[in-house]
Amino acid sequence: MRLRVLVNRVFRYRRGMITALAAGWLWVANVATAIQIRVYPPVPQPGSVVRLEVTGQWPNTCVPKLSHASLADGRFKVHATVNGIDCQDEPTSFRLDTVLGYWNYTLMAASGFYPVEFYVQTRPDLPPHLYAFNVIRADRTPTVRLLPENGFWWVDEAGLYGQAGHGSGLTIDRQGNQMIVTIQSYTADGQPVWYFAEGQLVNGVFQADYHQIVGGAPLYTAGNRPREVHKMGRLILTFDNQQHGTLWLLPEFTHLPEQGIAVFPVSIRRYLSSATATEDFLQGQWVLVGAAPGTKSVIQAGGGGDSLFLHKGRYLNTEENKKSRVLDFTASDQRALRCYLDTDSHIHQCFLLSPEGRKLAVFDDVGVMRLRGRWQTSGDAVSLVREE
Repeated sequence: MRLRVLVNRVFRYRRGMITALAAGWLWVANVATAIQIRVYPPVPQPGSVVRLEVTGQWPNTCVPKLSHASLADGRFKVHATVNGIDCQDEPTSFRLDTVLGYWNYTLMAASGFYPVEFYVQTRPDLPPHLYAFNVIRADRTPTVRLLPENGFWWVDEAGLYGQAGHGSGLTIDRQGNQMIVTIQSYTADGQPVWYFAEGQLVNGVFQADYHQIVGGAPLYTAGNRPREVHKMGRLILTFDNQQHGTLWLLPEFTHLPEQGIAVFPVSIRRYLSSATATEDFLQGQWVLVGAAPGTKSVIQAGGGGDSLFLHKGRYLNTEENKKSRVLDFTASDQRALRCYLDTDSHIHQCFLLSPEGRKLAVFDDVGVMRLRGRWQTSGDAVSLVREE
């Protein structure tokens, strides 16, 4: 079961940012750096012991004290309380440590991305509020790189967090582990606006400050005046595969509100041309690439070399002669790429078959330009890379 389904049960879209701002301030701080959550090891294996560390500065000497921590419904939660009546107005550093052990195995059994949240109850008569947020990746194969495709990404209204404004999108340019992200969206009154972020993918998670750029002149006007750059907050990007992911937005606050911070999740999907039908998706010339960088692996069993010329996909029909959720892309040498579709008709897994129908490799990460997977016999990494 995919982790996204687990998270969907409990993670609520937070809409009360303006209300929280108007209600009052707790202290002057940068929300992106005031309190931080770290997880050790950085990419834990499902079922392993995980240590959570929360560090930061509290506005007075009555710092948060650990209450309890839990892992439930696909997210980590660390709870703390603030006690004391003689608190001095002096910013004070604090550090909380907690360990979640093997008894959580059934709750963290799946590889995937887990939100990590830090809640503080500042008064007995108030509910706990969120004061720090992060996302971690848990994986049985931590060395696997989850890399998004370059190109234009669209708000996935059918995804887990599909409530974002219709028509917003992202452009992602990945250069190794470096990424540049541009967001095209709208202001509250419907005016176009765009944001910019640059940073690194670390353990499958991209985190960076994002900025709004305003005040420039039109592209065709000579002598553009200097642009104004406003920091808007922090963004986190995670990718389930090359074509699906989640964008988490943490707005910037000059003052941290007493009601805590807001986190806005948005499901995103790699945008494909409306003229590209699913049965044409993988049509073209591909090459098989082995685990070692720059090497090509030749399939010995079943014949054929490392190049595949895939024809237009053909749906496998059911007994009722209706389209099933399976497509076959047959190569010139009679090898085939058999792909299984999601309920929304997007390809999510493919098998490379020999001319006799034997499974040679499986590809769990399917993209426009590259398919990543493993050999069926050895488990070694293998990729299909589009040449044309």
